[in-house]
Amino acid sequence: QARFRIKRSAATARARGIREAAPARRRAAMCPRPAALLVVILRLFGLSPIGALPRPEVAQPRSSADETAGLVIHAGDVIFLRHLSSGKIVDVEGMFLRARKNGHGTRQAFKLEKMETGAVCGNIYADDRVFLTAHTGRRVGVDGEVVAAADTARGPRQELVVEALHPTPAPLRSGAIVFLRAHTGKTIEIFGGVAQARFDKKGAAQAFIIEKPRSSY
Repeated sequence: QARFRIKRSAATARARGIREAAPARRRAAMCPRPAALLVVILRLFGLSPIGALPRPEVAQPRSSADETAGLVIHAGDVIFLRHLSSGKIVDVEGMFLRARKNGHGTRQAFKLEKMETGAVCGNIYADDRVFLTAHTGRRVGVDGEVVAAADTARGPRQELVVEALHPTPAPLRSGAIVFLRAHTGKTIEIFGGVAQARFDKKGAAQAFIIEKPRSSY
């Protein structure tokens, strides 16, 4: 009798489940989902439901190479030199180099040229030989301890070696800290707000941060 009651209870539960599921199936048949209804309508008009349905837009990740490509320093770029110790930007007034302000203006702009030329010499690397042309059209040169943009010559006195604080095989980028070594073997420094080339040192007084204008990124 106990087994009979258990079987009877199980049968009753199954019947009850079928009765409860039937209305849900009827409601689903009477109220189809919008996507299913759209497919039915499209088929009635002879259209392909797969091609007609809009495809979800997938966000494309931004390449880190695209974001940082503008940071690479190239020959011909206009750059600014921020003195690491004082935080001021180097400028040219007359022919002398000073570091007095923070702005990126015409007087603070230098055109960076590379000693080597050619299609494969476009990027600037650590230990490259470069020239700096001021807004006056004259190149920065070193005569003894004096640093000035005195003439348009492109010779040994105007040649500067870019030495990076953290040299790598990759090209230099905006924000790199560099030292500018003259043909005398001395590094350019800012002392008392004026550029000079007196010592063979690599300290904060001789360090400069290369910056590019935002419009060139």
